[in-house]
Amino acid sequence: MSMITVTIGVGEKYELLAKLAAESCRRRTGLETRILGAEAVQRYGVAHPHHLKFKLFDEFPDVETILYFDADTIFVKPFDFRQFENLPELICVADLADKGWVIQDARRVGIPPAEYFNSGFLILNRTHHRPMLAEAEALLATLKSPFKDQTQLNAARVQLRIPVRWLPKEFNFLDFHHCKKPDGVVVGHMHGMANQPVESIRRFYQFWANPVGTFVNELGRGDAILRRLASCQAPAGAEIGVLAGRLSAYLLGARPDLSLIMVDAWTAVPPDSRYAQSGDTVPRLKQSDFDRAYATAVATTTFASDRRMVVRALSAVTARRIANHNLDFVFLDADHTYEGVRDDIEAWLPKLKPGGWLCGHDFEFPGRPRWGVRKAVEEIAAKLALPYERDRDNTWFIRIPSA
Repeated sequence: MSMITVTIGVGEKYELLAKLAAESCRRRTGLETRILGAEAVQRYGVAHPHHLKFKLFDEFPDVETILYFDADTIFVKPFDFRQFENLPELICVADLADKGWVIQDARRVGIPPAEYFNSGFLILNRTHHRPMLAEAEALLATLKSPFKDQTQLNAARVQLRIPVRWLPKEFNFLDFHHCKKPDGVVVGHMHGMANQPVESIRRFYQFWANPVGTFVNELGRGDAILRRLASCQAPAGAEIGVLAGRLSAYLLGARPDLSLIMVDAWTAVPPDSRYAQSGDTVPRLKQSDFDRAYATAVATTTFASDRRMVVRALSAVTARRIANHNLDFVFLDADHTYEGVRDDIEAWLPKLKPGGWLCGHDFEFPGRPRWGVRKAVEEIAAKLALPYERDRDNTWFIRIPSA
């Protein structure tokens, strides 16, 4: 056999991750995928499951090229990895060279941080790289580090002068699940995913296997929100003005620890209303259009049904039901008139925690002179004596001071 893919999964969470990662790999690469588990650990007597990497060519004696990937990865886009068969170069991706732990470990190995690879994704050839695996295993006795295998593999590569073919970071996109921009990502690597509840893990993979993932590149507003939640554990938020639920699905899929309130009336707008006369296209929709949008929003977020609450009601009415100081962000994208945005701000501002984000879409739109988002935002920013920020996709953000 010329080429297979392999991952390791030992323990309940990692067994699940390995199974889901392997499924994504088969779907996106078409390659046969194997999982090494607890039985292999016992058979080889290794001290840690990661050390099974050193045994890859022992375990699969008839295979010439192996694509190894850690269990906490997901193959996002189709790619033909057979082009990397039987090459003398080690195929890998550089680790995060600006991080302290990478700098320290690269120094331990004696190489620049930019030449230090992440061992969660490797393509190895039996003829050229089996000696490197053996040398890395031997180094376990003398080269100590916090890493289970990465230090030794990097050191062995340097000592044996194994050439490297560096792939772009999109082939091993580190911290994929923490609001990094997903454009072009082939393989996402999700450190810490094993700390998530089992159902959150399942739904995260379900999201990225779902066709809903095809539109993620359009959602600059989603990236702008997620960047501000990067350090927030188990965030809770609300989206006001959901329509078909694309942003909600993106946020819930990108953050498997996110809880989200999805608020929209999904009701036809009276033609003589202020909102209908603002020039926005949404009020032109018929009730049948709103009904379809509602059904789509529910369907595309079903993978996170235990973390999202869909509320078909007016914004102000819903806000009264939510406890104050309970949300990490509120994203306003409903009635874009000055009065509409002002009222939404007044209704939802008290719901934010200290340090939370008041934010929204369509800060300014010269082609819609009757919109008043900018005026309402600047007014509340001045009232609170707080700055506002602009970001991608015409978004705006105001951070509530921490207590």
